[in-house]
Amino acid sequence: MRTRLYIASSDPLMDAARFERLALAIPEARREKLAAFRHEGARCLSLAASLLLVRALQDEGLEAGEIALTEYGKPCLPQLPDFHFSLSHSGNMALCAVSDEEVGCDIELPRGYDPAIARRFFHPAEQEWLFSHPEAEQSGAFFRLWTCKESFVKALGLGLSLGLDSFAVIPEAPVQLTQGVDPRPWQLRSLRDGECFLALCGLTGIADAPLVYVDFREA
Repeated sequence: MRTRLYIASSDPLMDAARFERLALAIPEARREKLAAFRHEGARCLSLAASLLLVRALQDEGLEAGEIALTEYGKPCLPQLPDFHFSLSHSGNMALCAVSDEEVGCDIELPRGYDPAIARRFFHPAEQEWLFSHPEAEQSGAFFRLWTCKESFVKALGLGLSLGLDSFAVIPEAPVQLTQGVDPRPWQLRSLRDGECFLALCGLTGIADAPLVYVDFREA
């Protein structure tokens, strides 16, 4: 299976009738969880991410099943051990990465940038890279760095047990990853799509992984 990224805006799901109709495509347990969200925007984002996963499964001729969590909280489909995925969302945008190997992805819409976060959580090499940028460019550099780090953490599936300063990413082209956590040859890819910062982490096939746009108005 080819590694792919799926991206969509959750805005069309703000329409109540469309939301209810498309929610029927996801597993019942997932639908029940949507009801727990207090804010409509959060419900729509969660549904958008789930629908992207359903679309990715359909493209492989597979059916959506119930999502389980590993020991460290990484979502998986136990009935499909060779189908790996990662979900992310930010603002009104949802992202899903799929592969036949471990994969991680992250999406961020730019917002307020706090240099203190980098000083507290980032590796010294990352801090040096980030603060070498002119102040006006640091926000964009921060989100490039952040998405790469998040996608690596998600690919490994170790959650908060993996300190963000335990590895270093320099998000130039090609992205440089220095880590002693996992000996496998992890690769990182940093992308920009409109205002969104995206990152993908995997073992093979990420350099040419296509970005598939999904419009829920047409679903």
